[in-house]
Amino acid sequence: TAIRDPRDMVIKQLLDSLAAGPDISGDRVLDVGTGGGFPGLPLAIAKPNQTFVLLDASAKKVRFVQRVIDELAINNASAIHARVEDYVEMPFDVVTCRAFASLSDIVAWTQHLVTEGGKIVALKGQTLSSDDSGAHPEGWHAEQRQVVVPLLTGDRHLVTVRRHQVSKKAGL
Repeated sequence: TAIRDPRDMVIKQLLDSLAAGPDISGDRVLDVGTGGGFPGLPLAIAKPNQTFVLLDASAKKVRFVQRVIDELAINNASAIHARVEDYVEMPFDVVTCRAFASLSDIVAWTQHLVTEGGKIVALKGQTLSSDDSGAHPEGWHAEQRQVVVPLLTGDRHLVTVRRHQVSKKAGL
C-alpha cells in the first residue's frame, strides 16, 4: 500500500474494507484483485463463519497475503495466484473487490464465478464514473449506495450487482 500513516491505514484500508460487511452474505466469498488483502482479510476476520478466497494475479502479493493468513491463523481464508478471467472454481455467493476495475469489467471478468442469485459487491471511491452507475449485462441488476466509513472525510460508494435467479417453470 502507498499509505504510510498508521492512522490513515486503519481508516482507509481496514475500516473502508469493513464498510462492505453488511452486504457480504452467503457461505463462499471471493475477493478479486485482493492486493494486500483488502477487503478480504478484514472481512474474513470479521465473518469467521464464511469461507473467503483472496485472488490476485501478482504472485508476490499472494505470498504476502498467505503469510498474513498463516501468521494470524485465519482459518476461513486462502490466497490464490490467478487471473480472475482464467480462474475456474465452484461459483461463489459473493464476489467482492475494491479499487479493482470499472464495473463493466468486473462483471465481465467475474460473472462465471457468481452463483445464480449471487452478487458482486464493489467498493468504489468518492465519485462514481458513468460506467459504475449502471453497466451490467442482461440478467443482472445494479444498485449503488453511499457507505459511511468512520473517521473518513468524504463519501464512499458501494455498488451491488445481483445475478437474477432463473425461475423454473412448472412441469419442465
